[in-house]
Amino acid sequence: MATEFQFQQQIDFFLQKINLPTLRYTDIQHDEHDRAFVVAGATRDALLRDFRAAVDKAIADGTTLEAFRKDFDQIVETHGWTYNGGRNWRSRVIYDTNLRTSYAAGRYAQIQDVKATRPFVRYRHNDAVAHARPLHESWDGLVLPIDSPWIKTHWPPNGWGCRCFIESLSQADLDRLGKAGPDAPPPSNDSDVVLGTQSGNPRVFRTPEGVDPGFGYTPGRSLFSGSVPAASTGTTLLPILPMAEVSVRPLPGPRSASASRVLPSTLTDQAYIDAFLNEFGASVTNPSVRITDSAGDILSISDQLFATPAGLKIAQPDLGKNILLLADTIRSPDEIWVAFDAAGIRRRYVARWVIDGDQQPTLVVFDMSRGDWSAVFARTEDDAVKLAKAARQGLQIYMRGR
Repeated sequence: MATEFQFQQQIDFFLQKINLPTLRYTDIQHDEHDRAFVVAGATRDALLRDFRAAVDKAIADGTTLEAFRKDFDQIVETHGWTYNGGRNWRSRVIYDTNLRTSYAAGRYAQIQDVKATRPFVRYRHNDAVAHARPLHESWDGLVLPIDSPWIKTHWPPNGWGCRCFIESLSQADLDRLGKAGPDAPPPSNDSDVVLGTQSGNPRVFRTPEGVDPGFGYTPGRSLFSGSVPAASTGTTLLPILPMAEVSVRPLPGPRSASASRVLPSTLTDQAYIDAFLNEFGASVTNPSVRITDSAGDILSISDQLFATPAGLKIAQPDLGKNILLLADTIRSPDEIWVAFDAAGIRRRYVARWVIDGDQQPTLVVFDMSRGDWSAVFARTEDDAVKLAKAARQGLQIYMRGR
């Protein structure tokens, strides 16, 4: 039986996620959920895979909570999974949160598609909820531009069990409502909420008043608009948090690269940046593009990757002359890994290249999170072994040739 959910943008949003083992729901936060499917406490791949299949069926086929609970019971019995909370509560949280956030992400994509003619959104409170939140009720009917900072942190669902929703509006709709323009946004009254720790580091959730911690973001927005992290000046990989050890296959054999892929060390920073952007079809006049990587994820490639307070700069030593090898690694990696650091998810793109005329392969790692990125190069065998060991941790989501 179909439910209120079930449409293609919602299905597509859920399909592009990766399965990510986690210990607790605070391990990732906000738009990191756009990229990862998690069930708090599900740390084994097979367990998480079965939950993913059950939620995927609920979204794609529009199955009910009771049907999902039958799958839940079977998965728990098969894997002997011990979980927190009662069976009815836990199964509802998994079902309801995934369906409502994927629905919200799908609706965001639909509304973005008609943004040129329907640039406003209206917050609507669902009066069918048993226990209404007074602030959510006060926001009912609020009309704002779709890109309003307030709506970015208050896009429903705004908490566990929240059933509020968003409508898109045109200027003609505003006229019919008797509005000369959008409303003034209410005060957000944000505060920092600490929910547990991760390897001794507090997990801080920036949370607007009236929004449950972890819900203060727009589901799907990071996929639609992309995000551009800042360049790090470091030349080593940032440490990640411990995860379960995995069996790692040998890296695929190195690929040959023309000597022209290593640029002269005498070029200007702008010349290096232009060369990098050109590899992805970007340019000075079109400095931002979105690409789909080998694992199906969307990356924003922009000159803002190199932005500093002093202007566009190549922050890391030796990055300029190797910048085309970095582009090759992003576009065609040997492997992609996902791991955690104290701030959230890190992605690592790994590739080996043999430059014409060289005997020793060059190992390249592009390391990025939502906040920063770095490029690390290893040219000696000892350095390559150390770099590969540091980079190939966490969850492998792509290997060339598989």
